Amino acid sequence: MNQTIHLYTDGACSGNPGPGGYGAILKLPEGEQELSGGYQHTTNNRMELMAVIKGLEALPISSQVVVYSDSKYVIDAITLGWAKKWQARNWIKPDKKPALNPDLWQTLLALCAYHRVTFVWVRGHSGHPENERCDRLAVAASHQRNLQADDISLPIAEPTIAKQGNLIADPVSLPNVDQPWIYLAGPLFTQAETTFNQHLAEQLRVAGCSVYLPQQACAGVTQPQALYDICITGLKGANLVLVILDGTDADSGSCFEMGYAYAKGLPIVGLRTDFRGSGEHLGLNLMLTHSCKHLLLTTLDATAINTKHVTYLTMGEDFLPKLLLILKQLVRL
Repeated sequence: MNQTIHLYTDGACSGNPGPGGYGAILKLPEGEQELSGGYQHTTNNRMELMAVIKGLEALPISSQVVVYSDSKYVIDAITLGWAKKWQARNWIKPDKKPALNPDLWQTLLALCAYHRVTFVWVRGHSGHPENERCDRLAVAASHQRNLQADDISLPIAEPTIAKQGNLIADPVSLPNVDQPWIYLAGPLFTQAETTFNQHLAEQLRVAGCSVYLPQQACAGVTQPQALYDICITGLKGANLVLVILDGTDADSGSCFEMGYAYAKGLPIVGLRTDFRGSGEHLGLNLMLTHSCKHLLLTTLDATAINTKHVTYLTMGEDFLPKLLLILKQLVRL
């Protein structure tokens, strides 16, 4: 779709929380499409989010979209970057309180990465024709029988410290800021690798770092273009890329992410793991290691590695304190 699509949205809730509904109007080149749905027990903010999500999900291909909403909650969280910051902090706000509705924000951010979306705020109940229509759709949907369930108390992913050595919460007192963030690029071939990536991200967040974990941001997304756009969004907001180097092969995802970072002049820190059992005696992938500003290794002889900075770790050593010191030296996080 080359033409701009206009999406008008609104949400309604009686009681807040209570029965609620969403309404959306898509203005497509071939005509208009109305969307609505109701839920048994929800909130007004969730319905405002749901209206935008359902409208964007109705578009079959990546499109240029202008979204009109009377919700400052939705508009500000997207246009001011709050939602991305919450996501980077594992859905914890700067005041240490949990960000609400992480399930819906996760979905909306993925859709915004897939589509080219502009958000416009409109004043509610001020006579705006499409906004009034969306309001009527949302209210009507909330009064339907057999309303859908909406779990407004979905658990928020709380940070859990990995039991890996004697980790300390804040070994170097990194400043607690929201942006820019560390982009954590890790292989996803095995469950051990994905678990390690998640635990490392959580440990860095506890230490005060903002971390963008693409495996988390891409959860539930299957379209290749959407996956690419989500990764690019994370890389554009980063000031450092931390890459997990596992085995001697060139992980395709790491190659893409490191190539982008290298071309943009972002510092790259490589952390060596060996989940696949190839052994460091077989060497490292030099294409990847030569791109790193700093490497954390265990036993490999670094004389063949074209980088000035290598930090050695003993087998079983807790790597986090050394990693945090390196990150602090390279950039102001």
